[in-house]
Formats: sequence, C-alpha cells, structure tokens
Amino acid sequence: MTGIAWWSQTAAANASSDSTVGWAEGQAPSTINDSARAMMASTAKWRDDISGAIVTAGTSTAYTVASNQNFDSLSRLSNQMIAFTPHTTNGATVTLNVDSLGAKPLRSAPSVELPAGTLVQGTPYVAVYNNSDGAFYLQGFFANPYSIPIGGFLDYGGTTAPNSSFVLAYGQAISRTTYSTLFSLFSTTYGNGDGSTTFNVPDLRGRVIAGKDDMGGSAASRITSAVFSPGGTSLGAVGGAQSGTIGTSNLPPYTPSGSVTSTLVNGGNTFYGFIQPGNNVQVGGTGTGGAATVATSLLSVTSSFTGTAQGGTSAAFSVTQPTIVLNKLLRIV
Repeated sequence: MTGIAWWSQTAAANASSDSTVGWAEGQAPSTINDSARAMMASTAKWRDDISGAIVTAGTSTAYTVASNQNFDSLSRLSNQMIAFTPHTTNGATVTLNVDSLGAKPLRSAPSVELPAGTLVQGTPYVAVYNNSDGAFYLQGFFANPYSIPIGGFLDYGGTTAPNSSFVLAYGQAISRTTYSTLFSLFSTTYGNGDGSTTFNVPDLRGRVIAGKDDMGGSAASRITSAVFSPGGTSLGAVGGAQSGTIGTSNLPPYTPSGSVTSTLVNGGNTFYGFIQPGNNVQVGGTGTGGAATVATSLLSVTSSFTGTAQGGTSAAFSVTQPTIVLNKLLRIV
C-alpha cells in the first residue's frame, strides 16, 4: 500500500501505514533518503490526480478513470478528490468507475442525476467519492457555466454566439459527427441536412416557442389542427402569421330583416302598393279614380334594391403580441 490516501492523521501510525515510506523510531540512516523520496512520489501522484490531467475512457454515460494513486478499495477512495477531463460530452445519467472498483453514480447533489451535456468534452472537473451513499459528487458544480443542457435554448442579446458550445438557431445544417450528442437528441426532426453527414437545427427566426400540446402524454388541446397545421402535438411543427384578414366565413351568422317595395304596372298606369294574397290586390293608384282593385292576372311585378358600399378595404390587421426581438442560443456541445 502506498500513497497519501494511506497516510494517517495520527503521527505514530505513519511508521508503517505506507509500505514505501518508513518513519519508524530508530530506523537505519540509510532508509531516510528512500522514505523522503517515496513521500515526494506519493505527493506527486496525489497532485496529478487532482490536476485534471486524467482523461476518461469508457462511454458518454459510463466514464472510467485510472488514477495515479491506484486505489485498492472504495473505502480507501472515500472522501478523496479525483479530477478528470471527459473524453466525450456526457449523456444522461452518467457513472464514474475509478481504478476498476465499480461504476458509481456521478451526481451534482444527492439523488440529482446529471442531464446530458453537463460535462463538456475537454473540460476538467473535480469529483469527490462519498462511500456512505456510494456516489461521486461534482465539486463546485454550482459555478458550472454550462448548466444549460445540450439541446436547450437561451434568450440572448448579443449578435453572435459567445463560444463554440452554442450557435444561433436559424435552421442551419451542422455536422452529425461533430455534434453527435445533439444529433442523438434531435435526429432529423428539424431538417435532414444533406441527408447523410449533416442535420438541421430549429429555425427560430421571427418565431416564438409554444410548449408541445401533448407534452407529458396528455393533450391540452390549446393548439390544435383546427387553427394550426399540422397541430401542436408534432414536435417541430410551425405555423401562424403576423397578420390576418377577415373574410365572409369569419363573420357571425345573421338574418337580414326589412321590406321591399314593388311596382305594379297596369297598362299605361303605374300603381304602388304591396301584393296581398288572393286573386285581387288593393293598391293606391296614380291614375284617376284613386284606389282601385286590380286583378293580379293583369299585373306584372318588377322589384329592385340598391345598396351602398360602406368603404371596406380588406386590409390586414396585426395579430403580433407586444414583442422585443432578440437572438436565440442553442447549446450544441
């Protein structure tokens, strides 16, 4: 057994706690140099284990690490720091296996699993193993600037993406290989790219985002195909417009009321009145004799109605809510 993890806080116990470092009472002078150099070596191993120089192996959800101290048990590893640099950005619910002692959850807090994209490839992190609950915990995780998961969006007032972990989301095609984690989440939902090597990110230009109508499994029916094609239950569906116009089909149903005056013609005389049921009609006449009863069979009836345009122009009206225009960032790695 050798290394700082084997050293005791009790001075007397260190006479034999480390097989390479001997500080026994009355030891031979020739062993002092060896013990001092062994202490230096052990300190260097500890230094390198917490420097972040160790690069993980394994998969994006099951990291493996070979430490310099070469821990022989989980109890020895307890409360020890291990700094590592992921060889790939993590997937959801990741584990860490140090010195083949067994895969243990790597978490930000008790029972809080890491979402995909939390640990960025090439970025050093420090974890401490807690043997009582069998999990590694990231140290100083609250200061992680990449708490937005891969595939997450962020309102952004700048004009260009701040770093290579983000892009502006305007529907562009990006590499399926370079951004493999994002591709595993998005696939070709927002566009097939060139069909083989690229895929598209969502195009948020001039659009607001609505929650998927059946998010969680049950449709709320707030955005349906009746007014939004193909409907709010299709991820990536787009629709809507900034303005609209009213057509006849948009008006409420109504029944007009009123009366129409008809002109009755009898020979050279013109009579005004209203046709009544029966064979004869009593009308007020303009000829001599005043009112007369005229057989309806002798009459021809003509009617007319003239309306006046009310000045409509069918101009479009805005349906845009009060809005400020910003860029949208998409986390890609």
